[in-house]
Amino acid sequence: MAVPEWLRSKMISVQFRAGQEAWQPALILLDECGGSYTTLSGDEGGSLDYIAHGTHPRGGEVMILHWHENYGPLKGHTGVETLWFQPQDQGLNVRGTFFIDEATDYGEISGAT
Repeated sequence: MAVPEWLRSKMISVQFRAGQEAWQPALILLDECGGSYTTLSGDEGGSLDYIAHGTHPRGGEVMILHWHENYGPLKGHTGVETLWFQPQDQGLNVRGTFFIDEATDYGEISGAT
């Protein structure tokens, strides 16, 4: 399986935060095997590897990705990200969580494009 075609090659605007920190705007770009992410400031970014996806009971797709931070405060760290993509009239709604491997830290992802 691979990233669903309707989600590939789209710049997906989101915001994320770890714990109760301030929200940071970011962009996600997906391709067939995963993709990449970067903050709008350019201070943080990394790669995403596709693991699995399925249909959410309320519509849209749920995707599980493994992330690897290439640069930024978590450089070298990895984790798992779960995203729920819901098509909207003129865009896409995104909700999700991410976890850092070998830690109990977590974060939230939210956005609409």
